[in-house]
Amino acid sequence: MNKVGDESCDERGKPSAQRIRINHWILDPGTKSQSSHFRALEIFLSVAVACIAVFIYLDPPVYEMKCDFDLVEVFENGVEKLQLSFTNQTDRFWKILRTRGLAHLREKYPRRPLVFLLPAPPAAHEWLDCLAIKLTEKLDPRHKTTLAIIDSEKEKANPSETTKKKMDNFLKQKVVAGHRVILIRHLELLPPPSPILFHSYCDDQDAPHKHVAFIFTVHMPVEPSSSLSSEEAEKSVEDYLSGEVWVKVDKNAVASLLSRIADTVVLMNGESSGSVKALCS
Repeated sequence: MNKVGDESCDERGKPSAQRIRINHWILDPGTKSQSSHFRALEIFLSVAVACIAVFIYLDPPVYEMKCDFDLVEVFENGVEKLQLSFTNQTDRFWKILRTRGLAHLREKYPRRPLVFLLPAPPAAHEWLDCLAIKLTEKLDPRHKTTLAIIDSEKEKANPSETTKKKMDNFLKQKVVAGHRVILIRHLELLPPPSPILFHSYCDDQDAPHKHVAFIFTVHMPVEPSSSLSSEEAEKSVEDYLSGEVWVKVDKNAVASLLSRIADTVVLMNGESSGSVKALCS
């Protein structure tokens, strides 16, 4: 019989079965507790990520555009220079462009997109796209050499759904790339009903990209009557689009679209000055 304190080599060198059971029992709770903590942390992080995702979806971030240019100054000075070249445009014409453009650029967080609808009668067709390009450059000087332009003449023979998807992808791509202006030339030539796409992009406070400006040009087939007031002449572009161009499109959809894109109509006059010819050559 072993005496107290006289343990065998096996007893000194190895833990007994009882000790193994005790030690295992001591370590096990800690291991389980640690695992539980990791599991709880994993659940917490998953819930947190899900909450953030839901918040972003329901309340998307507001754009604050930063630029190396003083956009307000560039646009204001640019419009003044354009006015010196396009001498046959009315004071009302320049006032609308200047007032709406500056109001949009001065907003740190724009509440809605800037939308210009620029129609032109036959006498002004050759100058319309030139002016639209110059306005686009003044509103987005950073992309002066890589303007975002949709040329409707190249789309008029394509299926409407194809054009709509193509334009949607183009718009998303350009917005992600930081473009501030999308120019849509010859709106009247887009295959109906593809222009309905612009309703959501120009949908006031619900528009996805409120910092962006959209400029639409329309080549009117005839001169507006000289008996019409400025407001009535500007309204004629809506009659042309809804009554002729989009006559086969759902009337409610057309009315809804026009309520978004025809809020600011700026009707252009013809030009004959040498300065404008030099500018647009």
